[in-house]
Amino acid sequence: MLAAGALAGALLALAGLAADTGWSGPVLAPGVVARVNAVEISREEYDRGLSILSRDKRNEVSAADRDLVLQRLIEEELLIQQGLRSGLMDRNARVRKAVTDAVVAWVLADVVSAGATESELLEFYRNEIEATAAATHADDSGFDSERYRAENRDGLEALYMQGRREAALRDYLQWLREEADLRVAR
Repeated sequence: MLAAGALAGALLALAGLAADTGWSGPVLAPGVVARVNAVEISREEYDRGLSILSRDKRNEVSAADRDLVLQRLIEEELLIQQGLRSGLMDRNARVRKAVTDAVVAWVLADVVSAGATESELLEFYRNEIEATAAATHADDSGFDSERYRAENRDGLEALYMQGRREAALRDYLQWLREEADLRVAR
């Protein structure tokens, strides 16, 4: 009898906690605010949505705003899942291009955000001088690092970063090929 009373008390306490916190559903993993089918929506995604909304508002973000952000994230996920289920990626060239562009941008984001260090640019410049000298049979012994700094550094950095982006994408595509069950008719 005592155990039944303790169990009832614990259940009432949990019910009180649920009412106080607004909890009304299954327990989700830490850092997860919702689950749509098998896809979890993270606290990070939710916070990012709130941040974007708060920048556009003059007043503080309200409970209704918080709910709106969560509902929009859920609706977005529902639409994505429906698009995948319906084969939209297979049938619509614009959707395929948008997804391809988004994946490429995602792959290159780390490369672009890292930028180029001065030593990487200097080494790249030296290699360019050597390659040019070899191609033109010129002497590259007159390398001048000060001249490197004075010449078109922005153009050199852009050329260097383009090469890094191309290499990163090439490496990522190679990894995808290795991971895929790829069969080609010849």
